[in-house]
Amino acid sequence: MLEAAEEQAKFEAKQMHEMLGTVPHEVTVTEGDLWPTLNEIVNKQKTDLIVMGTHGRTGVSRALLGSAAEEIFRKASCPVLTVGPHVSRNTERRLAMKEILYATDFSPESLAALPFAVSLAQEHLSNLTLLNVTGKAEVGELVHAGQYVESTMRRLQALVPVGADFWCEPKCRVEQGPEAEKIMEVAIALGADLIVLGVRSPQGGVGATTHLLRSIAHDVVAKAQCPVLTVRA
Repeated sequence: MLEAAEEQAKFEAKQMHEMLGTVPHEVTVTEGDLWPTLNEIVNKQKTDLIVMGTHGRTGVSRALLGSAAEEIFRKASCPVLTVGPHVSRNTERRLAMKEILYATDFSPESLAALPFAVSLAQEHLSNLTLLNVTGKAEVGELVHAGQYVESTMRRLQALVPVGADFWCEPKCRVEQGPEAEKIMEVAIALGADLIVLGVRSPQGGVGATTHLLRSIAHDVVAKAQCPVLTVRA
């Protein structure tokens, strides 16, 4: 059984080597737990970006996948770009990166991802949308909803770098509802090519909260129709 798995791994490594062709690369096949092994490679290579795919399964398989995926993007010392199962295979369009969506709740963790969103938008001359999502309002809060939106819009606009309108079209949006669903809803409406999120380091285990709410980052990563860049503060 182990021998068959080893042969399969070597075969897939050979395929990967052939696919990369003339691109400078190194294909490594190792044994051991995923995160410690990956972390060792990241530190050794001084990696600037981890790219991984996820199949977004549900039930028990989702729990196992979630544990592995979240451990990576919560512990990695560099940003992690995740390509989920619902991402379009039209890579030429995605790589043009004309629409970037950055979601924030103004926490230090989410703001740590802002420079990456801005830098990528500047490099690709992309349209950049800054989004804040608040949960469903209670009855007593409805009276102040307009004031909240107005003040939040000002906070979002203050995050836009001076002169950004020379190289992109920065827009700000405030939405209310289930956070993960709203992020993906806005991403679809914009035709976003990339979603950028900040995440916290795990505290008390992999299941620690995101900068928005528990499991929001995982839900977005697993279900988004475009790649998701997560940045750990």
